[in-house]
Amino acid sequence: MRNMKWWFWSTTVFCCHFVTLQNVVFRAGRCVTCRDPGDLIDSKRRLSVSAYDMSEKPPANCIFCQICGDNPSGTELVVSAEDLVVFRDIKPAAKHHFLVVSRQHIRDAKAMTSEHKPLLQRMVSVAEQVLRDHDADMTDYRLGFHWPPFHSISHLHLHAISPTADMGFMARLIFKPNTWWFVPPEYVMSRL
Repeated sequence: MRNMKWWFWSTTVFCCHFVTLQNVVFRAGRCVTCRDPGDLIDSKRRLSVSAYDMSEKPPANCIFCQICGDNPSGTELVVSAEDLVVFRDIKPAAKHHFLVVSRQHIRDAKAMTSEHKPLLQRMVSVAEQVLRDHDADMTDYRLGFHWPPFHSISHLHLHAISPTADMGFMARLIFKPNTWWFVPPEYVMSRL
């Protein structure tokens, strides 16, 4: 009975927020798209990156590639650097909610390799600097990546949120650290 309640709430949370999720298949209450859920949390058991073809070209309709390029939507860029851009999240979870987006099209945090370590470190430092520049509460902030397949846009982006005390119920679930669906930068770094 407890497993059934967990399955109901977890799929409800994901289905309510991630309407555009693709390639997720549930059978008998389990996501068969993912491997063993323990692989996502246990850093000693690493998933292989071979499922991600790093040579693939970015899709033509990638909204983040468009924002990093000619920005037809007119999104206000907080930071525009050679390797990344920062802008506000369209659905903020708190007063300060920024996305730090790599200009290089990398599908997600799971697709990163050891050659991306400097990029990851730069994303974290820029995220913290942007929060400081906007007078965010640096004692109550959260950085993290959505973990595949639980992301709505397949382009590497880091969430920087502050203060977490202002987050609503759904946002607390969606951006809960160290879960199957949202991981801190330290976890990603430990996999590289």
